[in-house]
Amino acid sequence: MNVTALYYYIAHELRSFLRVYDKSSDEKQSFSLRVDARDIVTPELEKRLLTLATREYPVLVRINGVMLFGVVETAESVFLAGPVFCADPLPLKNEWEEETTEEELSWLPECSLETFTDKLLLLHDVLGDVNLPLQPCLTANAADDSGQMRSEFTRQVFANREIQRRHNPHDHELREMMSIENGDAYQLKVTWSEQFAGDFGTTSVDPDRDKRNLGIVTVAFATRAAIRGGVLPEIALSLGDVYMQKIDTTPRILETLELARRAEMELTLLVADAKRRRDESRQEQENPTVRRCKDYIYKHLQEKLSVKAIADALGIHPNYLSTLFREDTGVTLYDYIMQEKLDLAKNLLTFTDYSYSDISSYLGFSSQSHLGKVFKNATGLTLMQYRNKYRE
Repeated sequence: MNVTALYYYIAHELRSFLRVYDKSSDEKQSFSLRVDARDIVTPELEKRLLTLATREYPVLVRINGVMLFGVVETAESVFLAGPVFCADPLPLKNEWEEETTEEELSWLPECSLETFTDKLLLLHDVLGDVNLPLQPCLTANAADDSGQMRSEFTRQVFANREIQRRHNPHDHELREMMSIENGDAYQLKVTWSEQFAGDFGTTSVDPDRDKRNLGIVTVAFATRAAIRGGVLPEIALSLGDVYMQKIDTTPRILETLELARRAEMELTLLVADAKRRRDESRQEQENPTVRRCKDYIYKHLQEKLSVKAIADALGIHPNYLSTLFREDTGVTLYDYIMQEKLDLAKNLLTFTDYSYSDISSYLGFSSQSHLGKVFKNATGLTLMQYRNKYRE
């Protein structure tokens, strides 16, 4: 049996890591097909997770309520899968809190508890030569042995599978909330127009109550996104309160979605206004010479810019310009120019069909390989990897 192919298959399906520990040699292998994958597991966390291994069933561990790991043990190996983002509500025996950052969590792929457990069982059953069904595995990992919520969750999982019912993808919700957080009204409308095979899930057996609840939850999420975008908490929360109360009391049930979207748009415009005010404030405080320098760079970004050329155009000494720019912005003039060029390169790679050589020539790089080297040092991706990733 080609076990390596099995490992890569599971890593591919989970879009995360599969780590394999050989019991006889203590050798460790790690499998992942994501070019942007980042292994955030520290040695301490790794050791703690591996101590839970048992040959009876795959062990599920959830950290900070959303980061899910799985541990599988067979006669010859121990496996550590994950992390993935999983918001399924089943309480687990192994629930931990760890220090993590938003940056560390940003690349986590979404995966349902059912799908994740299925892949662990594939390892457990094939390599352990056993047959453990999904329901007993979930039961063994559930926190509440009395089983009422666990039984209901398990019943729902299997009922959904039976009727091919599924939820809308979580990344749609993330795009919607990010649009509000960025103050981007256009992108918010785009997310509203997206269609999926799944649905929003069910919050109540009463259809009318369900629609009200979904509207209220949407507004609650939107207010938090607006606060992250820079709106004063009291303003965002007060606006949210008004809309949530209206959704809860309106006699026209079909109006609940429209009210939720009106709240989202108002909050988005508040974020946009807050960002505009911050930008204007920064511009007022910015040194006029630095502002002229930035304007010149923007207009001549496709040229081979140098400090001397910019200083000559502004009529000042290059050393003075370099010192002034760094003191005012906190970055060197060279780094600023390069960042602006790379930002434009990212847009050209994502939204145009220009060849890599055309982009490098347009941005004033000496060659495609020069742009590629600078780009990879800054982003960790080649030009092709970046285009393939963000086009998709």
